[in-house]
Amino acid sequence: MSQLCYGIDVGGTKMEMAVFDEQWQLLDRWREPTPVDDFDAFASMLKKMVSEADQRFKAKGSVGMGVPGVVRPDGSILSANIPCLNKPNGQATLAERIGRPLSVDKDSVCFTHSEMHTGGAAEGYQQVVGAILGTGAGAGIAIHGTVVNELMGEWGHLPLPARLQSLYALPLLECGCGLTGCLEKYIAGPGLAGLYDRAGVTGATTQQWVTDLKKGKAEARRVFEIHQDILGSALANLVKLINPQVIVLGGGISLIDEVVAGIPAGIRKHAFPDTPLPIVRRATHGDSSGVRGAAMFGRQLADQKVGNSRQG
Repeated sequence: MSQLCYGIDVGGTKMEMAVFDEQWQLLDRWREPTPVDDFDAFASMLKKMVSEADQRFKAKGSVGMGVPGVVRPDGSILSANIPCLNKPNGQATLAERIGRPLSVDKDSVCFTHSEMHTGGAAEGYQQVVGAILGTGAGAGIAIHGTVVNELMGEWGHLPLPARLQSLYALPLLECGCGLTGCLEKYIAGPGLAGLYDRAGVTGATTQQWVTDLKKGKAEARRVFEIHQDILGSALANLVKLINPQVIVLGGGISLIDEVVAGIPAGIRKHAFPDTPLPIVRRATHGDSSGVRGAAMFGRQLADQKVGNSRQG
C-alpha cells in the first residue's frame, strides 16, 4: 500500500479524521465528538482516532491537524472555540501522545493550502484569501504563492465598524477570544442566527433563516441585507490589505447560494471606486478541503523528519 496521510479537522463539536493516499484520493473518513474543555480527554480522543486509522489500514500514516485558532511558532495554540488547547507546548504534548510527528496548523491555513493545490479553486494564483465562514470566521492568506501560518487571516476578530454598529443598532458582543465586538459574532453562523433573533424571530437558527429567506419573508430579507453589508465591508478590508486575485469561500455559510451570490456587490460597496475586485469562488473540495490541507502539511512534516534523520 502507498504511504497513507491522515488529516484531522477539529471543530467546536466534532473532530473529523480523513485518510488519503499519496494522490490525495480520499479513502475513508469519520467523526468523533470534540472534547473542548479537557486537554487530556482531547489528547486521548486524538490518539484513539489515529490508532483506529492505523488498524483500519494496517499502516502508520503521517498526521496533520487543523484547529480553529492561532498556532504560534513555539507550538502553543490559542483557540476561542476549543479552550482546552490553550496551553503551552500543546503541539509537542499531542505529538508525544500519538507517538509520531504531528503538524498543527490553523484550519483556515489548511483550507487555503488545499485549495491552492491539485485542482483547487485557487490553483495557479499567487495572492489568495481562503475565507471560512462557519461556526467562526477565519482566513488563510497566501502571499506570492505561500500560505502564511501566523496571525494573518484572523479577520473574524477584527472589530465591527462603528458606522455599521450605529446604522443597524447592533450590540457589542463579547467574543470567546477575549475581545468585544468581533466580526465573527455577526457574520458567522451563530452570529447570523443572532441577527435574525434580534429581528424578532426568537430562538432563530441559521437554517430557519435560510428557509425564510427563500420564502421571501421580510424579516429574513432585512437580515440578509445587514449581513451582506457587514460581510462585504469585512472582505473589502481584506481586499485593501492583501489585494487577492481570488477569494475562496468555505464553511457552512458558503453553502448558502444567496450569500455567495451577493458577496461581490457587498465588497464593491465598501471598496475603492473603479478598482478591480477579486474573483469569488466556493471551495472545490468542499467539506474535505480543510482536512485535506491538514493531511498535506502532515505529510510534509513527516518527509522533513525523515530527511533530517537521513542527513544526521
